[in-house]
Amino acid sequence: TTAHGHLYAILLDTPRNSRFVLMGLEFEENTRVTRLATGENAVCRPHDDGIEVEFSMSWPNTSAHALRISTTRSD
Repeated sequence: TTAHGHLYAILLDTPRNSRFVLMGLEFEENTRVTRLATGENAVCRPHDDGIEVEFSMSWPNTSAHALRISTTRSD
């Protein structure tokens, strides 16, 4: 889903690790991935398959998690 210049992604499970790859997305130097529930921004790195993200906070065990992916600053 896209809105207001951002891409929104829904993870349909709880990630097993704090680091994972968002497949098929193109990394740009100013890419920001934010967990909507907490406002935490991930550390983002380029990966051959997309964008590698790493969050420092633990994930609650819920059926879905929402992320906002942007390439511009959005406070």
